[in-house]
Amino acid sequence: MIAAGRGQSAFELLHASGRLPSPKGVATRVIRLTKEEEVSLAELARVIGGDPAFVGRVIKAANGLISRGRRPVVSVSEALMVLGIPAIRALATGFSLLSEHRKGACRAFDYEGYWSHSLALALGMQAAVVHGRAAASDEAFSFGLLLRVGELALATAYPEDYAGVLEGVQGGGAALLEPECAAFAIHHADLGAEMLEHWGVPKFFTQIARHYDDVDRPVFDPGGRQERLFDAMTLARAFADFSLAPEGERVTCLDRMIERGGMLGVERDDMVAEAARMFTLWIEWIALLKLDPPVSRRFPDIDVPAATSHERPGAVEGVRLKSERERERLVVARSPDKPVVLIVDADGPGRRRVARLLAGEDCAIVETGDVRGVLDFALELQPHMMILGCDDAGEEVLEMVQTLRRTSIGRIMHTLLRVRDADDDTLVALLEAGGDDAVPMSCADRLLLARLRAGLREVRLQRELEHDRQELQGFAAQLAITNRRLHDMALTDPLTGLRNRRYAMDRIEQEWAGAERSGRPLACMVIDLDSLKDINDSLGHEAGDSALCRVAQALKKSLRVQDVLCRIGGDEFLVICPGGTLSTTLTCAERARQAVEEAMLEFGGKRVALAVSIGVAERWPEMADASELVKLADRGAYLAKQGGRNAVQSVQKPG
Repeated sequence: MIAAGRGQSAFELLHASGRLPSPKGVATRVIRLTKEEEVSLAELARVIGGDPAFVGRVIKAANGLISRGRRPVVSVSEALMVLGIPAIRALATGFSLLSEHRKGACRAFDYEGYWSHSLALALGMQAAVVHGRAAASDEAFSFGLLLRVGELALATAYPEDYAGVLEGVQGGGAALLEPECAAFAIHHADLGAEMLEHWGVPKFFTQIARHYDDVDRPVFDPGGRQERLFDAMTLARAFADFSLAPEGERVTCLDRMIERGGMLGVERDDMVAEAARMFTLWIEWIALLKLDPPVSRRFPDIDVPAATSHERPGAVEGVRLKSERERERLVVARSPDKPVVLIVDADGPGRRRVARLLAGEDCAIVETGDVRGVLDFALELQPHMMILGCDDAGEEVLEMVQTLRRTSIGRIMHTLLRVRDADDDTLVALLEAGGDDAVPMSCADRLLLARLRAGLREVRLQRELEHDRQELQGFAAQLAITNRRLHDMALTDPLTGLRNRRYAMDRIEQEWAGAERSGRPLACMVIDLDSLKDINDSLGHEAGDSALCRVAQALKKSLRVQDVLCRIGGDEFLVICPGGTLSTTLTCAERARQAVEEAMLEFGGKRVALAVSIGVAERWPEMADASELVKLADRGAYLAKQGGRNAVQSVQKPG
C-alpha cells in the first residue's frame, strides 16, 4: 500500500477540479451549522426539517442506538440529543452523497451494491465498536457509511477511465490499488481517507480507512485504540460481505464473522445473535432508502440463541420487494441520451393526453398516478422534467412543490403544473411556490404542446451546459493527474518506489515544526544496507538494485503505520517516526533489522543474506533543528557499522 500521506496533493488537485462527490443542499447547511461553536439544537432541527427524507433517516439512526425498553425517538430534536453533533454532521454528508449518487455514469461501478454494502458497514461498525470499546457507536455508524467513499469518488471523477480499471481487474478491493495509482496517481483508500479528513472525520478513523483493503493487520500499538478499531472494521466488513453474499454462501460468511468477533472477545452465540439483529436492521434500512440489492432477505437456518434482539418475528422475511412496474420505470429512466419526463396525474386520460403530445419529442416518458407519493418517486427517479396534474393548488400541493425545490435535484428539474381550477391567483401561487410553468387542464393541445416544448428546450440547454462543464472538468482532471504524476516523480525514488531525499527533508521539517508546537515526541532512524558494494562487485549492479528493493519491502512491512520510509542515498534509508520516543523507536528498529535479516535475496540462482545497520535518535529540546536530529541518527548508524554491522545503535541513552 502507498505510504500514508502520499495522496494528499492528489486529493487537493482533485478537490480543486470540482469533480469529487460532495454534500449538497440541506447537508451543507447542517455541516456549516455544526461547525459553529454556539450551534442551537433548535436551529439545527429546523434546518434538518426542511428535508423530509433526511428527517426519517436521522430518526431511524437514533432509534438504532437507544437501548430496548426505552421509548422510541419520534422527533428530530430527540434524535439530535441521542446522536450528537459529530454524528449528525457525518450522517448529513453520507446521506447527501447517497441521494446525489444513487446512480452515475461509470458503467462498471455497482452503485446499488456500493450503497447496500456501505449501509451494512455502518451497522456493523456501530455494533462492533461496542465490543471493542474503540469509539462511540454514533460516530462509528457514520464512519462505516463513508468508509468506501474513495471508490465512489473515482467512479464520479473519472467514470470512463475508472470503468476501464474495474473491467480489467478481477475481485476488486486490494487488487485495484496498483491499477488505480497507475491510472490516477492515487488509489481509492488514500483518496477516501483524505476526503474524510477534509470533512472533519477524526484522524484515528481516517488512518483505519487507509487500511480497509489490507489483508494482514497493519502494525499498530498492541492493544491500542487503533488496533481495536481496525479489528472492529474487519468485523463490520465481514458482516457487510455476509449481507450481500448469495444465500448459499452465507453460512461460510457467518463463520468468518464469528472468527472476527472472537478477536474482540465476542462468544459464538452472542455473535450469531448480533448478526441476526444487524441483518434485520439492514433490511429495514435498505427498504427505507429504497435500495434493492439482488440478494435474499432470509437469515441462514441456524440456531439463533434466545437472547437474540429480533424484536418482530419474521422481520427479515417481511420486507416487500419493489414491484415489477417500479423496476420498469427505473429501466426507462436510465436512458442515457434522452431527457426523462415524469408525468404525474391521478386521472388516467389526463396522463395519456400529455404522453401522446410528448410521443414525438425524443424523450423517455415515465407515468404514475400516485400523486401523494410523487415526492419520494421524483427524488428516486431524478427526472429532468415533471408534469404534475392536480385538481387545485391546495396547501398540500404547494408544500410538495416547495419541498421539491429545496432539494438539489428539484432545483434543476423543470416543473410544469396542470391545474383544473386555473384562475390567476392559483397560477401565481403555483409559480411562487417554485413551479416553472403552470397551465389550466382545459387549455388547447397546441398551447400545452408549446409549453412542453419550451420546457424541453430548457432541459436540453441545461444538459448541453452540463456536458460542456463535464468536458472542461475532464480536461482539468486529466491535467491534475499529469501534474500529480510529475509531482510524484520529483519526490519518488524510481528504483524502490519510496519517497526520495527531497521529500524526506521537507517531511521531517514539517514533523519537527509540529512536534515543537504540540510537544509530541519525534524520532528517526538512519538505515544503511550492509555490503551493497560486495553484492555489486560479485553479482553485478542489477543484483544490487534487487537487494535495495528487497530491503525496502522488508522495512515497509515491519514499520508502524505512521512511520514514513524514504530512500535518501545509494544504500541509505531514513525513517521518520512521529510520536516515537527513543525507547519505542529502538524497539521498532530492532524489528526492522530482524525483518531484513530474514529477507534473503535470491538472484541468479544464488541466495544472499542481507543485513542493515541502524542508527536511532530522538528529538530533544536542546537540538537546534531537524538536520541535527538526522545527523545524530547517522552517527548511531556509523557506530553500528563500526561495531560489526547488522546492529542497532544510538548515541543517546533511553530514559
